[in-house]
Amino acid sequence: MDGLKQGGFYLLRSHALCQLQDLGRFGVASLGLTEGGACDQQSAMLANMLLGNAAGAPLLEIGVGGVSLRAQADTYVALTGAQMPFLHNGKAVPRYCTIKIKSGDLIEIGYARAGLRCYLAVAGGFLVPTTLGSVSTVLREGIGGLNGQALADGDWLAVNPCDTLPLRSLPYQQQPHFRAVTQLDWLPAAQFDWFSEDAIHRLNQQLFRLTKQSDRMGCRLSGGKIKVKTPAQMYSEGICCGAIQISNDGQPMVMLNDHQTIGGYAKPGTVSRLSLNALAQCRPGSLVRFVQRDLQYIQAKAIRQRQWLAQLGAEWQHN
Repeated sequence: MDGLKQGGFYLLRSHALCQLQDLGRFGVASLGLTEGGACDQQSAMLANMLLGNAAGAPLLEIGVGGVSLRAQADTYVALTGAQMPFLHNGKAVPRYCTIKIKSGDLIEIGYARAGLRCYLAVAGGFLVPTTLGSVSTVLREGIGGLNGQALADGDWLAVNPCDTLPLRSLPYQQQPHFRAVTQLDWLPAAQFDWFSEDAIHRLNQQLFRLTKQSDRMGCRLSGGKIKVKTPAQMYSEGICCGAIQISNDGQPMVMLNDHQTIGGYAKPGTVSRLSLNALAQCRPGSLVRFVQRDLQYIQAKAIRQRQWLAQLGAEWQHN
């Protein structure tokens, strides 16, 4: 694509949940900045892989749906993640496929039928300046994306035109599917010993429901109360993506990509990165279940996923 004239896309319809993301901004917590990045990393990586992009190339994370773009370049796109109607010049086209786009074409993404976030990638990635090594938009910090803001109607997203690209697709059987109850694998963490055996048992056995107070910062859950064994002085300390915080009302909160860098609630454990992909697709009202695992189980599962992605990438490269 070097040497070709730069083109792009006009956003005809957008909203606050349409943001430029990549895989995140790391090594900046000491500055008080969070990692950001695509909440469902697997879906974002697959969208880029379908186009032969680097796994962390800039793309659009679209929450809920209801976005449309007009192409001003010949290129290719791919849509993954939540089940949202995907229209090319008014005609339905499949998700998890490479779609050829001509300058002047209209792309429309309807409202989600299942899941919450979809990922729209373009060949070569959107051409956006990085801030501290990433394009990831974090609205609370006013950093990344286009001037630290969500994308709005009329915004211009530059790309390099692409004339030829292999047409790839991910079989339906291998695509992520949405379940009535989302399982969250987790490991014990900092204040695990602050909770009684009964409290940990209740955390593992109950169903929790996502509340409306859930966003890219974290998911607030409601269910039976999980109480600290013996109330103790809790000082604010560093916090990671996936941390399970128990608030003063006994309800769990799971931190997502835009989480604060320090927190002052007791943390019995941390949800695995793979489970966070599934949690990121849960809407308010969805049911989740915590399942305590050991480190070997979590690592083995992560290795299998990494091997699957590597094998998939190798197969697509030879198409």
